[in-house]
Amino acid sequence: MDDEERKIGMLIAAFDVERGQLQRAIAQLHQTGAHIERGVSLAAGSAVEDAISHLNEEIKQAADALYQLQGFSWWRAVLQHAVVAVSAIAVTLLAVWWYMPAASDMNQLRAERDQLQASIEDLNQHGAQLKHWMCGKGDEPKRFCILVPKKAKQWANLENPNQVFVVPVGY
Repeated sequence: MDDEERKIGMLIAAFDVERGQLQRAIAQLHQTGAHIERGVSLAAGSAVEDAISHLNEEIKQAADALYQLQGFSWWRAVLQHAVVAVSAIAVTLLAVWWYMPAASDMNQLRAERDQLQASIEDLNQHGAQLKHWMCGKGDEPKRFCILVPKKAKQWANLENPNQVFVVPVGY
């Protein structure tokens, strides 16, 4: 073997040694990667569990806050309806107080009505069945009129001869 062949042989042997070391380094790298992957997986799982447990607590707090808000909303609606009802009653009572006449005025009007009703009954007992309506043409003011016969007998007033009386229809 000559020198060149020996150098080539040594070089091949050195390459074989390097290749073996390289394969061991690659195997160790694969083991380290698997070990790191397991560690990261465990750490990530732990972090996710912590985050989820923390998230569950926050969800419970949010649910509690929502229930409190719902109760507050219900009481607020009750209060609003009560205020509206009291306001409506107050406005109604104020309107009645403002527009209704006083009790003394109502008693006076009742007495006047009773007196007029008694007068009507007295007229009916004496045969008064007058026919009446409101007379007046166009823009003229309307006036109370009664029906009298076309050829009515007339009587003069003894106290005032300018006044003339007739018997209306219905007597």
